[in-house]
Amino acid sequence: MLNSPHGKEQNHTHQILQNSGGLLVLGYKAFASISAVEGMYLSKGMKADFRRLQGSSPSVRRDALTGKYGKK
Repeated sequence: MLNSPHGKEQNHTHQILQNSGGLLVLGYKAFASISAVEGMYLSKGMKADFRRLQGSSPSVRRDALTGKYGKK
């Protein structure tokens, strides 16, 4: 919990949502943790793709991943 400027406690997710205009972006580790709870894991190939695309623009990552793993 975080303290708000008004003296009340506020959870971290709520603060992120306020600061980001309602969007919440999960990083790789957070997404992997949530997916593991559901029993889903990335394959070695997918992990390699994410590492290779690290630092690329979002549009380049999206195009590469949807081209390779998207429904056809």
